[in-house]
Amino acid sequence: NVFESVDDLPACTDSIEGEVELVGTEEYICEDGVWDLKDSAVATTLDSLSGYSEKGPFVKGSKVYAYELNDGQSLSQTGNTFVGTIQADDGKFNISAVTLVSQYVFLQAEGYYRNEVTGKTSSSQIILKAITDLTSRTTANVNLLTDLEYDRVLYLVKKKGMRVKAAKKE
Repeated sequence: NVFESVDDLPACTDSIEGEVELVGTEEYICEDGVWDLKDSAVATTLDSLSGYSEKGPFVKGSKVYAYELNDGQSLSQTGNTFVGTIQADDGKFNISAVTLVSQYVFLQAEGYYRNEVTGKTSSSQIILKAITDLTSRTTANVNLLTDLEYDRVLYLVKKKGMRVKAAKKE
């Protein structure tokens, strides 16, 4: 079927979750009750991107890198990197003035952390990762859960053709 407008699409319900329909020449996908452009990259500009990096909280001086991604289909990096430094021992980071070609970003936190059991700073550094969609947010956290999710999301998006949102939900 080819629809003339998005308003002509059927209701996006659980029974048709993941279905793709054409509106003119653009593909729309039914996801979480909403029809959305399939694999669209939306240029995104934020005054800042902030959040928390935690295993226990990353300590002051640790770095958080935001790697710009081309789109939500290939998750390939553009080569642009934005860097933030954790300013206190609470793991909070802030990266100012971020302009991206898409709403997708790969975050990587590197550094020492405060051990939540002993209260002491770790003896070695760790790296935690996250993929996030900044469509409707200016904050994103990097933690053990986002790190565990990272490789699975990459696999589902790159090898199985899923969208980022659906891969994260899976």
